[in-house]
Amino acid sequence: MRLFHFGFAVLLYNAWLMVDFLVQTGLDVEFRPKPRITAQRFIGFVNRQLTRLI
Repeated sequence: MRLFHFGFAVLLYNAWLMVDFLVQTGLDVEFRPKPRITAQRFIGFVNRQLTRLI
């Protein structure tokens, strides 16, 4: 069970980084290390999508 939680956390973190990168490149602005999409906003989006499936 711990391995599943770890793997799921890594998957969510990588998805968050990918979304943030795609947003920054889509805006055609200078890349900055500070994320434009906050983790809280990303978690809220994932939560809404998961509750829609249930």
